[in-house]
Amino acid sequence: GRAGSRPITAADISRLGLRPGVTPPVLLSTDRGIVNPYSLQFSLGFDREISGGTNVSVNYIGNRAVKVIRSRNTNLRQAGASPYGPGYGPAFAPMDPRILQTTQVESSGSSIYHGLAISALKRYSNNYQFQFSYTWSKAIDDATDFITDLQPANQLDLQAERGLSSWDQRHRLVFSGLVSWPSGLEGTAWGKVFSGTTLSPIVTYGSGRPFNLLLGFDANKDTQANTDRPPGVGRNTGRRPDYFGVDLRLAKEIRPRGESDFRIEAIVEAFNLFNRVDFSGVNSILGSC
Repeated sequence: GRAGSRPITAADISRLGLRPGVTPPVLLSTDRGIVNPYSLQFSLGFDREISGGTNVSVNYIGNRAVKVIRSRNTNLRQAGASPYGPGYGPAFAPMDPRILQTTQVESSGSSIYHGLAISALKRYSNNYQFQFSYTWSKAIDDATDFITDLQPANQLDLQAERGLSSWDQRHRLVFSGLVSWPSGLEGTAWGKVFSGTTLSPIVTYGSGRPFNLLLGFDANKDTQANTDRPPGVGRNTGRRPDYFGVDLRLAKEIRPRGESDFRIEAIVEAFNLFNRVDFSGVNSILGSC
């Protein structure tokens, strides 16, 4: 590399605690037995049309994934208890002290999903239509991705990583509809104002997704400061706030030439109508602000 107009020297990186040929390296490897992940999907449901042009469906949906890709440090051995106390679990030391980490990508993860989906759809008639959908589900896994910040808290105990998936959302509800001003009332006072008007709301609710509570430091000496959890806390036991949003669309059709095909449509749209604060993420470090 180069620093400005000259090559980088050992003195440049010594301030970072790095010494060429002395600082243990980080190795990247792939498990010889790695295979492509695959999933099995299964579902069962029924769909029925009831009176008034309304269709109702109820479905069970399942998904089982195996051989999910994850990474972990395979250059670790257990070396007593954590210096922060017995509640923090075991401490680790490198099997080969000449190597800081051996990050191995392997296909040892798995996940499972169960969901109940209920929906209702009314086709447009009598000046209105609507669609309603609700999903009650649960997703469990033991690996999210193969980046190092998502490695197991205990690299030698992969079963302890089994918990709610980061994508788990227990409840999700969406309602949308359209209401139009009835025809035939154009001659009334209200009809002259609202004739050709349609109102379209969208209401969305989603329960909070899980997140991983973290200490923010390397309590078990596995050289990973971003994976250690507080004592007795499982993976993804935190919950983000729920989401709720209302969007609204109001449209008015104007015919300046009576029954002519020429028309103008005025549209007003509002997103997050009630100005509710919704959070996209949270600080997962326990005790930080």
